[in-house]
Amino acid sequence: MLAIIYWQIFFLLPRRPTVFIPMGLPEKLKILKQYRPWLHRFVIDSLKKIDCIVCVSKLEERLLNNEFGIIGNTLFVAAGVDSNYFKPMAVDEDVDVLSIGADIHRDFELLLNSARNYPDLSFRIITTKNTADLLKDVPVNVEIITDVSMREIRKHIARGRILALPVIPNSYSGATTVLLQAMAMGKAVIANKEGANVEGYPFRHSENLLFVRSLVQDELDQAILTLMKNKKLRMKIGEDARDTVVKELDLVEFHEKLLSIIKTTYYQRWQRQL
Repeated sequence: MLAIIYWQIFFLLPRRPTVFIPMGLPEKLKILKQYRPWLHRFVIDSLKKIDCIVCVSKLEERLLNNEFGIIGNTLFVAAGVDSNYFKPMAVDEDVDVLSIGADIHRDFELLLNSARNYPDLSFRIITTKNTADLLKDVPVNVEIITDVSMREIRKHIARGRILALPVIPNSYSGATTVLLQAMAMGKAVIANKEGANVEGYPFRHSENLLFVRSLVQDELDQAILTLMKNKKLRMKIGEDARDTVVKELDLVEFHEKLLSIIKTTYYQRWQRQL
């Protein structure tokens, strides 16, 4: 991992106007500082010279500013999702609680406990084989599907009554990508205020999603039970979620913002060289 970080940063040295969109950069920098302090200093200096670092997580931008002193060239832009592709589909919902993801911060153990607490509900987890192999004592009401292609994800989201996306506390992952996809498809989602979900996105508890605290079993269980018992609430949250994405988090708007940043970055560098 350290070699990859070094290679990425080394070849991003700003010989030309540079816009950098990192993912989970603060956590990578912490690892680098622990194991390669001299390289950490080199990377920080290089990052400070990049024209613009676009963060899709407001928390990530704040950490880069406050913990690593990378100030003045960071910019938060909320990520978007293709609301024309991810949209409500008329298919049978054949699973009660769906969860999707593979990063190391997913809290599938907490979800398995919910499945044990609600044996009459059906659960489905879509992840990688490596992650699935780590899950032990899987209840009989949980189906685990591995290595599903991105082309199939949309249909799986459509087949879930609700989505539960618990993660462990961290500064990077809030399962935000799947969260946005599910919201665009009109699904009621249970999520945590972690990573990008902490601030900067128009997420409103009990309106367009349900937030529960990470690692708190009772809160996750209660949110699942509430949505499963109250179809009217489930549909209302899903409708508001879809409306939020279309109006505020569509991919077209995200791309337009990025193009504007790229143009501005190029123009500013050109002006400085005159």
